[in-house]
Amino acid sequence: MININKEKIWLFFFLGKVFYMIFAVFVFSKLTILGDTERYISASFPDLLSTIPFLSEDPAGPSTVLMDLIGAISRIISLNTILVHIPCVILSFIGIRYAVLKLNLSTQELILLLAVLSFPSFGIWTSIVSKEAIGSFYMGIICGYLIEVLKVNRYRLNLLELLAFYLCLLFKPQYMIAILHILLIAFIFRLQLNAFINVLLIGVITVSEIIIIYYFSDLIESFASLQHLHFSIEDSNSTRDDPWVNSGDFFKYAPVGMFVAFAGPTILEVMEKPIQAPFFIESVIICLIVFYWFVKSMYIKGFVYISLQNLSLWFFTYFWLLFVHYPFGALNPGSGIRYRCNFLILFIVFGYYLYMSSNKSFDVVSLDKKRALD
Repeated sequence: MININKEKIWLFFFLGKVFYMIFAVFVFSKLTILGDTERYISASFPDLLSTIPFLSEDPAGPSTVLMDLIGAISRIISLNTILVHIPCVILSFIGIRYAVLKLNLSTQELILLLAVLSFPSFGIWTSIVSKEAIGSFYMGIICGYLIEVLKVNRYRLNLLELLAFYLCLLFKPQYMIAILHILLIAFIFRLQLNAFINVLLIGVITVSEIIIIYYFSDLIESFASLQHLHFSIEDSNSTRDDPWVNSGDFFKYAPVGMFVAFAGPTILEVMEKPIQAPFFIESVIICLIVFYWFVKSMYIKGFVYISLQNLSLWFFTYFWLLFVHYPFGALNPGSGIRYRCNFLILFIVFGYYLYMSSNKSFDVVSLDKKRALD
């Protein structure tokens, strides 16, 4: 294999994001609306207090006002040219790089992982002035922090990580549920309790959350039923019929709906609109890759090896990421694809970390067993 310097790989990845930026502006924008990008890059300077939660009086909310500020600054820096998107390209790149570097990958592994993170939808939506670009920044930083928590038990946050958590709470607080689960599970297993206590604690967490979801089920369904109102007339051709008509429908359709919301277009929708085929294929590939990592983390070197810690991390992380994404992505395939870009780094990079760490754990356990037998 040709020896390629890792920094050159990162350079090619960055240039790929620049290509997606150009493609989004000159091609993709002709096929669909680029979210609120036009608003952000044409916005005037907002009141800085409006970017702070609880102090903001702007009906758009502090996260949107902050995007207006980012757009206004980017427009001035770029002299109102296509380079207006470059600051967001750089922020997205920083988040991705921060997370991936924590894995200490070989050159080949780095190429493969960055190839997955270069798929079209993620590349496009995180390479323009958008909430998704900011999402890939803060989620990448948080993902890198979570990997270090699990690898070296580092819980102290640096300034960049504090900023990332603040932005996550500001933009997408629902993802904090999955993030807090990772921290909780890491803390439980750091205590090095016996296996029975660990199983008991994980069981208590699971049962408690079932009870909480049941208790707030009416509120959750009421919230989900309002999502259909958020799609404009321009989206009507792609917006699906509201599936949550009767009481309990939201939870009834959740097992399938969670994956439909993540995947975007279904096979039938692709047949009606072939232009959506690349995004459907992309979603299938991502799901197959992550599923492969999950299976390999449970079945290694010819042995079934199930780590309760890894199994808990897989289940709680992916369940909550998909569940909180479900009401936002199930009604419109385009929105499902776009909104998932906010957490796709955690979905992919953290999954790859769990796959890698399970292999290393297996090697350690196998060595200990061998020594015991000797």
